[in-house]
Amino acid sequence: MEVRIVSQLCTCLDDLEKSDEQVVVIGITSRPETIDSGLRRAGRFEREVELGVPNEEARIEILEILTRGMRLEPNFPFKDLVKYTPGYVGADIQTLCKEASITAVERAIKSTEENIVKEEEKSEDKEEKLDSKDNEEKESSEDDGIDLEKFFIEVADFRAASKRVQPSAQREGFSTVPSTTWNDVGALGKVREELNMSIAEPILNPQRFKDIGLSAPAGVLLYGPPGCGKTLVARAIANESKANFISIKGPELLNKYVGESEKAVR
Repeated sequence: MEVRIVSQLCTCLDDLEKSDEQVVVIGITSRPETIDSGLRRAGRFEREVELGVPNEEARIEILEILTRGMRLEPNFPFKDLVKYTPGYVGADIQTLCKEASITAVERAIKSTEENIVKEEEKSEDKEEKLDSKDNEEKESSEDDGIDLEKFFIEVADFRAASKRVQPSAQREGFSTVPSTTWNDVGALGKVREELNMSIAEPILNPQRFKDIGLSAPAGVLLYGPPGCGKTLVARAIANESKANFISIKGPELLNKYVGESEKAVR
């Protein structure tokens, strides 16, 4: 059935090229390697445009567009917030904005409830007469509502929301931001300094390296006997740089069929 559909689609595309009508067919896929090669030649789907995972600059632009209608605090630090969104695509950032607004509303409601409880406790401590009850009712009715002029969505709301949102890269089950920190690593001070300069700093402060003219290394090799903490250090530096961590073991790459091991590496 699949071969019949592909051949019919190829015939239709060839007929469109011969006709005088201006018709453009746009195909969308998340797995281009599985498409028949006959569809990807000239005259059919000859132009291929890749929409990859957005980088930091693209995520800042997406955040600015998605938060246009939101009440953000003045001088909102988008650059600091983007560092907490590794591997996020547009849909993930949209979900993050929704969760952040919900978190902000929950925070505002909780603060108003706490204010009402404090006022009730103060009124109980005072020994007032019956005439003071009318004044208490007026004060509570004024504080029940949320003052929208002072209500803003803060960076802390987005950080709390990021714990609820699972980005697409992590949803596949192999990519995560580790919970291991440098507090879990003993000694290795020189290794820590070297890894911070070669991995963490280029990710967290890329502008400094651009101004100086330095480029981040493409790879870092950790070597040593088993059990000396190579994987632990790798997890710690990934947590330090807020980057996704993909743990791959050697036997997972090996396959007896030709081309499958290369495919796993890729």
